[in-house]
Amino acid sequence: MRQLEKEARKLGFDMVGVVTAVPGQRLAAYLSWIAAEMHGQMGYLARPDRLARRQDLNVIL
Repeated sequence: MRQLEKEARKLGFDMVGVVTAVPGQRLAAYLSWIAAEMHGQMGYLARPDRLARRQDLNVIL
């Protein structure tokens, strides 16, 4: 963490931080919304790969 902070400051950042990647608090509501087909013509929101990324952020890290 110290090395990351040092590099960020060298690049001009005032603040830097690291957090754990966890699914959003409204994930269950989002999945229900998708299951109810409320996404209309935005089919990309219901693609299995998109849903996997929302449920497990390690998929994209």
